[in-house]
Formats: sequence, C-alpha cells, structure tokens
Amino acid sequence: AGIRGHWGIENRLHWVKDVCFGEDANGIRDADGAVNMAVFSTIAINFLRQNISDSVRQAQILFGQNFKELFHKIRN
Repeated sequence: AGIRGHWGIENRLHWVKDVCFGEDANGIRDADGAVNMAVFSTIAINFLRQNISDSVRQAQILFGQNFKELFHKIRN
C-alpha cells in the first residue's frame, strides 16, 4: 500500500509538474523562487482538476480556449 501510494503521488503530481508545467527546465536558481513556483504549480494543478477536467493536459487546452470565461470564474 505504501509503494502504491508513493507512485500515485508521483504520477498525479510530480510527473504532471515535470511534463505539463516544465518544472525541471524552468531555470529558476533562487531557492525562494523555486519554492514559490512549486507552490504556484500545485495550486494551478488543483484549480484545473477541480474546475475544468481531471486530466491536466485536457484542462490546459480547455483553459486556453475558454480563458475569458474561466477568468471570470477565478474572480468570483
């Protein structure tokens, strides 16, 4: 159960951050900046999954297509 739990986190969060958000290639050198970016990425992933689609890739596509509508959703 522990190993499955670990891979669940790896696949649902870390892999998404690396592949969809390009976290490994962002070039941030400052430790505080890296932490801030990691927190922001986690918030973005949670927002996309809660409000748009469980698939982050699909949510990114839909977010780009419906930016105005989603911007109003964020503001309210």
